Amino acid sequence: MGRQAKWLWLVTGANLAVAILLILMLYAVRLALAAMAPEITTWPLLVALLVGFPLAIFGLLIARRVSSRISRYAAYLFNGCVLLMYGSLTLGGAMLFARTVNESFFIPDGYRGDVYVIYGSQNCEPLVEKDGEITYRIPGDGILRVCGTLDRKTTRTRYYYWRRDGSSQRIKSLWLTTIERTPENIADDSEVGVFFPRTGSTGTFASTPPSVSRQCSVDFQQFYVGTKHHLITNYRKTDLHAYLRDHPVGCKGSE
Repeated sequence: MGRQAKWLWLVTGANLAVAILLILMLYAVRLALAAMAPEITTWPLLVALLVGFPLAIFGLLIARRVSSRISRYAAYLFNGCVLLMYGSLTLGGAMLFARTVNESFFIPDGYRGDVYVIYGSQNCEPLVEKDGEITYRIPGDGILRVCGTLDRKTTRTRYYYWRRDGSSQRIKSLWLTTIERTPENIADDSEVGVFFPRTGSTGTFASTPPSVSRQCSVDFQQFYVGTKHHLITNYRKTDLHAYLRDHPVGCKGSE
């Protein structure tokens, strides 16, 4: 085996190892998303792509100099397919990043309980969007009615407590799994976090005009904010259906 052939199979073998690791990382990210893990690290994927790209290109360049036709075509096929996979993942990641919406929730300082953002309702606040970021300022009752529609794109969300003097404090804890009723959690009345943020739709009726009753579908975002102690011992779920009965919404075209 010539020197070029040895280099070819060394580079191709390294590229195979990187490709296998990348596939395993993607599978791990999928499992983390399915389990709603509070934090998902993607930097290993970026490192694998940064290593894999030059290996695949180097493998294609070396393959041109190998005398064996079988080895050359096999290296072309493998490194070319892997390079295509790397490119597809990079393009998909770039498109996902470009479509990601930044949003910030500003909640009254000290508020504990459910927070709702109801979209497309009457007597609503305009949707505040500046420099590609949507800002929600939650009122004292925890329910914000906005005039815009729910954007179901991927989001990067931050939560803050805001004070009357204009200052704010970020709420960093995010709980996406069940808060168990343990002595430690019951005693924890200091750490403030956001529990189980989600989007949804619910059916309600609206009368616009009053003589015509129409069934509507209302989109909303919902999450709980507070401490584990409050969530376990004092939490009272907000009755969204009762709220919508008392605060009618505007139908979005379904009659």
